[in-house]
Amino acid sequence: MKSLAKATLAAVAGVGMTVVGMETASALSLITVSYSGNDCSGVFGRFAECYVSPPNSSVRLSPIIAKFNVGETTPAINTSMFPTVTGQEWSFSPNNSNGFPTGVATGSWTYNPGPKDPTIRYWVAKAGNAFNLFFYVNPTATQPGGVCHGGNLLSEACFRQAVATNSGIWQTPPTRRGSPAGLSHISFYGETVYHEEVPEPLTIMGSVLALGLGLGMKHQQQRRKSLEV
Repeated sequence: MKSLAKATLAAVAGVGMTVVGMETASALSLITVSYSGNDCSGVFGRFAECYVSPPNSSVRLSPIIAKFNVGETTPAINTSMFPTVTGQEWSFSPNNSNGFPTGVATGSWTYNPGPKDPTIRYWVAKAGNAFNLFFYVNPTATQPGGVCHGGNLLSEACFRQAVATNSGIWQTPPTRRGSPAGLSHISFYGETVYHEEVPEPLTIMGSVLALGLGLGMKHQQQRRKSLEV
C-alpha cells in the first residue's frame, strides 16, 4: 500500500494530486489539496496506522482520530491512540437525524473536545474515487517568502504549518463531468495527546527506600561527629 501511496503522491502535476485552492477564513488561510483514491484506508495507510503524510515524503505527520461515514450511525475511532474520543465531540451542518453529515458536496463542522481529547490539524472530505485534504495555516506562510508560497504548497514544510482548529468547512472533489460529488465520508487527523505518567508502585517504593537510606546515612554521620567531639 505504501508503494501505491508514493506513486500517487508523486504525481503532483497529474491526476493524483492537485492544489484546488486557498481562501482566507477567520484570519487563517485554508489550503485544499485533491488526491485520487481513498485516504484511510488507502493513500495514508490502514486505519490503525493512518497518518497524513506530505507528498514525496515518508514522514507521518498526523494520525487519524475519527471517520464519519455517511449513512452510518457510529463513527470509526482510533481508540488505540485516542481512548477518550467518543464521536460526540463533533457536530455537522447539514446533518441527518443521527447527527452525521449528509451526502451533500459542501458543509461545515465544529469540534468541542474534552480536556484529554486531541487537537485537529487536518480533515478530509471523500467522494467517489477522490478526496480533498484541508488544513489551515497562518496567512504569512502563504505570502512571498513564506513556506507555503507558490509551488511550496505541497512541501513538507508547508504541511507542518497546519494549525489546530475546532471548526472548518468542506467541499468534495467534482465528478469527471465537473458536477458536485456526494460526500462519502469525512475524517479528522490530529496530534497525539501525551499525559503525565503516574509513577508505578515499585517506582514509588524505590524512591521511599532511597530516601530512607539517605536519612539513615545522614543520621550515622551526625552520630559519629558527636562521638568524636
